[in-house]
Amino acid sequence: MRRIVIWLASTITIVVLLFGYHTSTNKTSSAAVPSSASSPSTTASSEPTTAPSTQTTTTYEGSVAQTRWGPVQVQITVQSGKITKVTILQQPNGNRRDAEINDQAVPILIDETIQAQGANIDMVSGATVTSEGYVESLQAALDEAGVSLLGEAALQDLGADRKATALLVRLGVLVAVTPGGYLGRSTLEEAVATLRGAFPDGRLFAATEAKEALGTTRRTAIPLLEHLDRGGVTVRLGDLRRLA
Repeated sequence: MRRIVIWLASTITIVVLLFGYHTSTNKTSSAAVPSSASSPSTTASSEPTTAPSTQTTTTYEGSVAQTRWGPVQVQITVQSGKITKVTILQQPNGNRRDAEINDQAVPILIDETIQAQGANIDMVSGATVTSEGYVESLQAALDEAGVSLLGEAALQDLGADRKATALLVRLGVLVAVTPGGYLGRSTLEEAVATLRGAFPDGRLFAATEAKEALGTTRRTAIPLLEHLDRGGVTVRLGDLRRLA
């Protein structure tokens, strides 16, 4: 029973991470998710060793949020669809009091961002202005990251094995866009809403235009559009498409 409870708690955590993915810069502060070191195995095995999967790491800079105490700007590092690091590129530093507030608030804001995997975080008491500027720039950095498919490696990084992934798909939390490529349900719905806003009234559009509207890569845009074709959300007409 205890194992079931632990597994369910893990699954709920993944749900929160997948839906919460929604982040100020003088390059002064940063935090990274600590990597767990694997314990060395003392048991001999004849099974072939699986090579670690290649993970893509990308950084995104948020816009500068102008607060009454000074500029705040955030940069995030995303690896396999997960925020692994937050760097403060600018922060208020006009006086000693600013430095004291930043020393207290910034590490808390960074830690909460990595834990929440998004901008849905609490303001730090006594540092409301800095917190608001941080969240504004953080959200801009997340928007810059755009839509991106989650592969099995990314889901495993979030703690979802194949069994948990299958459950999330059955629950409708995840959508299998391609074999081994997933999007959160809310992310998919937001992508469709973005396309409807960009190409209203049956306007034809090319895959490149959809890619730019979504702020993503061709590697994500093409499978996503093909998924929408199959679902009847989009209609393909040669090299162009329109929304149904």
